[in-house]
Amino acid sequence: MTRRRALFTLVCVLGAAACSSESTPSGSSGTSNGSSSSGGDASASSSSGATSSSSGSTSSSSGSTFDAAASDGVPATPTELNAWLQTKAYQAWPKEGAPHPSTGPHGNVRTYLSPKLDASMQAKAAEHPLGSVAVKEFYSGQTLSGWAVSIKTEAQSNGGKGWYWYEVFDTTPTATPIQGQGLSGCFGCHSDGRDYVKIPYPLQ
Repeated sequence: MTRRRALFTLVCVLGAAACSSESTPSGSSGTSNGSSSSGGDASASSSSGATSSSSGSTSSSSGSTFDAAASDGVPATPTELNAWLQTKAYQAWPKEGAPHPSTGPHGNVRTYLSPKLDASMQAKAAEHPLGSVAVKEFYSGQTLSGWAVSIKTEAQSNGGKGWYWYEVFDTTPTATPIQGQGLSGCFGCHSDGRDYVKIPYPLQ
């Protein structure tokens, strides 16, 4: 499990580093170096250079600001998202029956879909709507050990850059995540899913 986590973290960090080395598109509100590295923060930015704010909104790859109201109150900024995960409000959503081995690099997981994303998956939509959210719980044995979250922050996926990605391997409120808008290490893995969602459906 530790080796798998280390490998996936390396993939995400390398992908994010490649992304942040690209130039910032015109109209983006961020900078090319993404979030501040102060305090050893492992979070990374997308090719848009979008940076997170403390207001619960984040800049998309087009430079516009994502409003958490579009995702039923799920924020696309790391501190606010961690606080929301701590409430476990997502556990009221459509979900898988029990933890199981992931089809990707995540170990044992249990997946939850926001009602908006669940309806889109049921309709077999080619493109999921703005504000779609998926939450994966990570498990070590029977113990919750972290989360992965994807939030569609733009109406079009824009090659994966229209999604905000978040992953953390600790459940404490101060845990440092891998996170950012349009992280290539994340959307690269998810590119063969339906609009970057690889979750088997119907949920088992």
